[in-house]
Amino acid sequence: LALWSVEPVVRRLEPQFTVANNLACRGLDHLEEKIPALQYPVEKLASELKDTISTPLQSAKSTIGNSVDKIL
Repeated sequence: LALWSVEPVVRRLEPQFTVANNLACRGLDHLEEKIPALQYPVEKLASELKDTISTPLQSAKSTIGNSVDKIL
């Protein structure tokens, strides 16, 4: 019943949906060209991001620990 009642609206708006979809696809294509990492699998991105963040955090933790030890 819901599908039947919405069908005329969807049919009427179909050209606008098509235009919006095409614009969105072109926008995503443009982003993928500018940011190639968007094409990588999520697992690879997460792993690289973890490595990128953890090294400076480890360094900061060590520096703060050494400073506290010196103060004490």
